[in-house]
Amino acid sequence: MSTCAVVAFRDGSSTTSMYVHSDGSPAAILPVLADIHHRAFFRDLHQMRTVLLKHTAGWSLLTADPAYAAKFAADRPGFLDVPGVGVARTEDDIDMTATGEDVYGYDYAYLFDLTDRSLSVHKDGMLIAVLTEAQWSPIGPPAPGRPELPVVAAEPIGELCLTGAVPTYTSAHISALMKHLDLADGDRLRIDDGGDLHGFFDAAQNTGLLPGQVWFVMDGEPESSEGGWIRLPDVMAMADVQTLFIEAADFNDDKMAEAEATDTATQVREVLEFMAARTASAAAALNKLTTPPPVHVLTVRRPGEAAHTYTFGGDPQVYTLDVPAGLDDNPHSAFAALTWTADQVATLHDWPLPLRLRAMLAIRRAVRCYPAARALANVLGAQHVDSAVVEHARFAAGHLPATVEDGQRQAALDAWLAVHIPAEPPITYSEACRRAATAQGLDPICEALREAGIGFGVDQTGGFCMLVNVPTGHDYYFGITATEDPDLDPAAHWLVVRYSSVEYDEGEVIGWSIPTAEVIALLHRDLSPAALAA
Repeated sequence: MSTCAVVAFRDGSSTTSMYVHSDGSPAAILPVLADIHHRAFFRDLHQMRTVLLKHTAGWSLLTADPAYAAKFAADRPGFLDVPGVGVARTEDDIDMTATGEDVYGYDYAYLFDLTDRSLSVHKDGMLIAVLTEAQWSPIGPPAPGRPELPVVAAEPIGELCLTGAVPTYTSAHISALMKHLDLADGDRLRIDDGGDLHGFFDAAQNTGLLPGQVWFVMDGEPESSEGGWIRLPDVMAMADVQTLFIEAADFNDDKMAEAEATDTATQVREVLEFMAARTASAAAALNKLTTPPPVHVLTVRRPGEAAHTYTFGGDPQVYTLDVPAGLDDNPHSAFAALTWTADQVATLHDWPLPLRLRAMLAIRRAVRCYPAARALANVLGAQHVDSAVVEHARFAAGHLPATVEDGQRQAALDAWLAVHIPAEPPITYSEACRRAATAQGLDPICEALREAGIGFGVDQTGGFCMLVNVPTGHDYYFGITATEDPDLDPAAHWLVVRYSSVEYDEGEVIGWSIPTAEVIALLHRDLSPAALAA
């Protein structure tokens, strides 16, 4: 008994199908659809749609084997052999076209989406599978027992140029391109001007032999321009993504005199490979450009205090360090302090050093009564955190057997810490301030002040929040910290506040994001002999 099916095509909001009488099960028809798409239509799904819907009386069967189709149709009136596609019915008074929901009225419906080139399979009106083009019509070695197909218009061939490599074009590729160019053996390939080159480039894209995201931009009007540019996608701001200028003379020094003596396929291959090489060369240069580093956003939230957010670097990676309330007042067990610290180490070990230092200061403050936890927190201050320590931190965060008593857990972890994370000597107050100033990004402005010969100090204003203090000789001084504007470089823009030297005040903001050079100029004005004498 025949398995009836329809092959349908969705173009935007319109869906149209054509009836196929025999071999409509997925096991039988999916390989045939892939073969037809690949062999007969050079992977042109729109052309495949045109041919399949053209025969409105429907199809007796689909097959990519022209010999089988010819034999099947030979002795059957009303049947038409369509080479490489199948056998169509020819009755003028029958129309098996279906539209809309009617396409799902048979055993199976195979619906191609012309937008994303996917294939959805429906059985008795129910969706049972959705296949990408790479799944229903793959490119590569043939399946065991199936004939090898000529790769004539595979997108992966052209897309290879964008990796910086030049594809290896087979004779089948060249034949497919010649078909799109309407060239036969013995014809002359015309590339005398930019219009001809543009047409060639467009045909190579349509057959998938050059990447689809690339453009050919002529330097003048068609029929008058001698050439043009191949332009790559603008995948990176400010990147030069144009290849060198291409003109007919690039292919033969005497502008096609030699080309007239060569065969058509050789001419086509020469131009195609030249364009592919130019595209691949530009793509390789573009791929060497590094992308901006990721932006890390660390928020430290302490009990009873406003949250403080610190950023470092391009793509946000966000983490909030919630410091437990009362942990340093000793209401929790040492094990609780240690496991909380271990969680932070396991999370933040690969963050930038300035943010790890900020986190370390917050963690050490929270666990100052617990030597083991404080020792574990210290690893965040290393230039590179040892991956073995991170694994031990994950272990310390709760991977001991639940049957172990709390005291035993603490003793076991303390012993483990003694071996793997020797406790460092407590850092001095001045060293803690120095680390905090570095972590808060104050080193660049300090260096600029030294080079300018301007005296300054670095003060701790509470909670290891550091401030560059520039005295003036007047009854005020300047306080400088890194800008909080996320769109500016915090190592080159500064929040400058003028504070009273004689009484407490909130300060007067001079500028929220002043460039380093302007900060130095401002201070020189206030510290000039004339200003000091005023």
